[in-house]
Amino acid sequence: YQGATQALAKAIKDISEETKRQARSITPVDLNTNEIYEILRKRMFSKLPDQSEIEKIADAYGEAINEAVRSKTIAKSPEQIADEVIGSYPFHPSVKHIIALFKENENYRQTRGLMQFVSKMLKSVWHGNQGDVYLIGCQHLDLTIQDVRDEINRIGKLEGALSTDVASSDRSAHAETIDANKGNNAATMAAKMLLTASLSENVDSVKGMSKSNLIEYLVSPDRNSTEFDEAFEDLRKECWYLHKKDNDTWYFSNVENLRKRIENRAANAPQTKIDAELKRRLENVFEAKTKRAYVQATALPMISEITLTTAGRICLVMSPDNKTPPQDAQRFFEGQVYKNGFCVVTGDGSSMGSLEDKARRIWAIAKVEQELSDNPAHRQELQEEAEQAEFDFNASVQSLFNRVYFPMERSGKAELVHTKLNLAIEHRNDGNEINGEKAVEDALAGSGANKLVLDVKANFDRLIDRAEDVLWPGSQTRVRWKDVVERAQSNTRWLWTPQKGLDDLRDQAVSIGRWSYDPDGYVDKKPPKPRTSINITELSYNEATGESEIELFPQNAGKSPLIRISETADIDKDGKELKNTVITTDKTKLWFKVEDPTGQHETGEVVSWKNKLNLTYQPQYLPNKRIVELTVVPRGEIRWNTSGANPKEGEIYKQPIEIDGTEEVTIYAYAEDQGIGTTKNFKIRKTDAPQSIEKDKPATLKKTLNGDAIKSTFEILKAAKVDNNTRLQEVSLTVGSGARSIRTRFGSEAAVSAQSVEDAIEWARAAIGDNAAEVQISIKGMEFSTGFDLEEFAKALGEDIQPHEVEQG
Repeated sequence: YQGATQALAKAIKDISEETKRQARSITPVDLNTNEIYEILRKRMFSKLPDQSEIEKIADAYGEAINEAVRSKTIAKSPEQIADEVIGSYPFHPSVKHIIALFKENENYRQTRGLMQFVSKMLKSVWHGNQGDVYLIGCQHLDLTIQDVRDEINRIGKLEGALSTDVASSDRSAHAETIDANKGNNAATMAAKMLLTASLSENVDSVKGMSKSNLIEYLVSPDRNSTEFDEAFEDLRKECWYLHKKDNDTWYFSNVENLRKRIENRAANAPQTKIDAELKRRLENVFEAKTKRAYVQATALPMISEITLTTAGRICLVMSPDNKTPPQDAQRFFEGQVYKNGFCVVTGDGSSMGSLEDKARRIWAIAKVEQELSDNPAHRQELQEEAEQAEFDFNASVQSLFNRVYFPMERSGKAELVHTKLNLAIEHRNDGNEINGEKAVEDALAGSGANKLVLDVKANFDRLIDRAEDVLWPGSQTRVRWKDVVERAQSNTRWLWTPQKGLDDLRDQAVSIGRWSYDPDGYVDKKPPKPRTSINITELSYNEATGESEIELFPQNAGKSPLIRISETADIDKDGKELKNTVITTDKTKLWFKVEDPTGQHETGEVVSWKNKLNLTYQPQYLPNKRIVELTVVPRGEIRWNTSGANPKEGEIYKQPIEIDGTEEVTIYAYAEDQGIGTTKNFKIRKTDAPQSIEKDKPATLKKTLNGDAIKSTFEILKAAKVDNNTRLQEVSLTVGSGARSIRTRFGSEAAVSAQSVEDAIEWARAAIGDNAAEVQISIKGMEFSTGFDLEEFAKALGEDIQPHEVEQG
């Protein structure tokens, strides 16, 4: 049996190979040539127009294609289409290409199926109401005729796409709805063309067509490319079964596309989720960033949950209604104490339903994106959907919210009034957005409202007059500042300023003496004349002698103030009259008192001045021991120890300290005179150890640096920028020369950065009108974050720094 089976198989194989060798392949209809049109003309028509008529139609199509080429919709040449029309007439040249896409379908027989399919096209044109048809094509299929519809369903199973997107019995398909809105049939023609190009059931076959091919096939002598271009875009947005391949080919499928999936998610989205998303997005649009008009935006609030305080104004984004002002806003306004503490963004009565739909779609797209995160094929399409949804949402917000209500007083009554709000969509590389806060600022600061004053300094006179009029109760002049702030939030006559604008107004009024502000929080709009006082500025300090040069500035004491100086606190007993306002002294403490000889100002308190103590050391290295001498200037008692305990309780220094030289030792020292003290730690190296600067510890350079010209001055400042934390001590600066010069001296406690000194130079040059004025500088010392920074400074400047010129704690 096995042998007979093998012999039979071999015989069958031989017969098959012999048959193939003798056989000849027969194609019923060759779609690569115009043979299809020859067959159709012969079998379907009894008579055709004259050749001259056909040539006129070909020329007309050529001209139509030429118009489309000029509009850059397609790229085919007019001559090419004219030749094709002559060969395919009365059919459109696209017919053979579209039929070729589904010729391998199981339910399609090429010759018989071709005749049957084309007969349905002819029936559609003959019995349909499609106007003049110059060339018959797949776009002319009348799918309201049942046997035409059955023919499409027999070839390819696309009933879902056909009924939902192309043609339905009640004319509610997406293409039909688009045509009804546009008043033409461009969308239906495009959909039918795409549908027939999508009938192939072969998995590996080419399916669908590109947008440019579609428009090329639909253009005719009385139909331009623009209407089909618009129709395609509408189909792309509305159809549920229309898909896009990676090569920009579009086709219908029996599977819902991303748009339908998004529609389903949107329709079934939980209302609470949509409400939260809408609220979040509106608050993002009107987010308070600069905080000049308001400090917080709250969208779609529950009125009962809103609480106004003196902490800052808020912006309420509320649903529009047909009332002016909106009913909820008016009810909220009437029940508030702080009536001047909010504004309302809303519209003139349009519905929020459209905006909610846009938010619902954005939420649905994000949901679908999560579901398809592992499928990169849909990434671009989802991104396009998301970008369009964002744009649609912003466009709805722009059109819906067009008013801002704010509190004002009219005819003695507090009211909510409105002004126009212009929201602008800003186009950015990463998308579109609306700066709602900026739009509200512009509306409130504009001439239509004049409620918001953005520049307090420029409007100082207007604001301070109004503040004194409306923010003080009755005849009182001295009130708590908190009460002023509270009245600003409750009195609708008060204009709005940026978040700290009222504080800025107060500070400016105090700076020019119009108001006074006490440390206990009270402000006086008519302060009494200030008492005499004195401001003491230390110009320099001599670390070798402990002498300080100080300058005295009497205040509120008339043109010829009387200054008294004393070395004790009892200035009335021991005080002496001082003639000079600049003195040099080594006293530890001095007391000053200023009197106004005219009697216009009361005499103020006695002012004490305290000198500084400079505690230094001088080590002497001897064989096997070290002797350290401690000195304090201008005077004082010194205590010390080497244990690190509180040096204030250490041994009183009476003579140089002797220490053996075997180990490094730190002397902890404290000096005090008249209650003024200073603490220093001195590290004493071993007898045989080299003296060096420690790189990782803070370092103070005790050396005078002079820049006697522009170049040397800026070299010092440039080198000082090796570290942003470096500070210059006791800086003296001269800009210019002779009578056209400015001298600046920074106090001994005013350690400044190199950049601050450069800024001072720039200001001084501008003040004397010479941008290249000569500059000289003197620096008594410098503070560095680390010894390494000091060494880098010295290296950059080319300065030789000795360890004994450096202090390191």
